Amino acid sequence: MDTEVSSAINSDSVNKKRKIGQSAESSISTSHFNNNSRIIPRAPRVTRDGKVAVIYQPHQGLGWYSEHRIEALLFDPEIVAMIENDVSGSKIYEYCYKMNYGWSVMDTICYGLSIKWVPISEEFRIHDSDGRETVVMKSTDQWFKA
Repeated sequence: MDTEVSSAINSDSVNKKRKIGQSAESSISTSHFNNNSRIIPRAPRVTRDGKVAVIYQPHQGLGWYSEHRIEALLFDPEIVAMIENDVSGSKIYEYCYKMNYGWSVMDTICYGLSIKWVPISEEFRIHDSDGRETVVMKSTDQWFKA
């Protein structure tokens, strides 16, 4: 089922529409305000039901974010759509290569990617254990104070 996806371009909420094969209403946010009310560009994010799609590698081997450390690739809307549509890792790699994401995006890390839906504004980190990544929310992780 095709749905419209809104892409927020600036603070005036100018929207561009495009079709993607998804079953739920999604939007793509591309900016946010800092404390001084200035718009700061950020990596576009797919949001649904108050949550943001975060891309990670749940299998042992080489981690997705752990290998390339490119924030935009944690959230890339095109890769989210590819994962949801079961597109092969080689197609994801071709997309990354075409977008000039750099040599750190290797063919081998593009297979078996998953999406974790994180509540908007929730702080999180990517934990890597032998290439197996997990998305750890600050609110659920135990922090110590010295």
